[in-house]
Amino acid sequence: MPLEVGLRGYFTPLANSQVLALRVNAGTARSDGLPYARMFDVGDNSDFAYQLRGYSGDDILPTQNYVTSSVEYRVDVTSLGLDIPLTERFVVYGFADTGFTTNDFDGDDPDLHFGAGAGALIQLNAFGISAPAIRLNYGFSEANSSGVFSIGVGDLF
Repeated sequence: MPLEVGLRGYFTPLANSQVLALRVNAGTARSDGLPYARMFDVGDNSDFAYQLRGYSGDDILPTQNYVTSSVEYRVDVTSLGLDIPLTERFVVYGFADTGFTTNDFDGDDPDLHFGAGAGALIQLNAFGISAPAIRLNYGFSEANSSGVFSIGVGDLF
């Protein structure tokens, strides 16, 4: 049976339009012969809750145990008084992600992973109808020094 926990913290260091966001997630699925489909995929996936940005495809293999963390510095452009047509919210951010994965705490050295980059969150509003937020990320990692683009639907962590 998989077990996951996560913590988040938000700080407004300079103004309400700026946020320092922190996230830590951990998970374990300790079981012999666990199929890949039941393991955690912290590389290329659609679950931004624990994703390490800057990775793609099979850069990080599915794992039974993981710890990931993210730091984001966000600026809400719409709260600065800029009027962007059809946009309810427009947030730009820089991020740094780190994490480790392992299948065996007893003898397997954990694989460490780092990613960093920038992104934007865009939430459209046409005729009073809000659309789900769209996240656009461009991240770099040791596996992808030229960067990886990712897109997601839903709010930031």
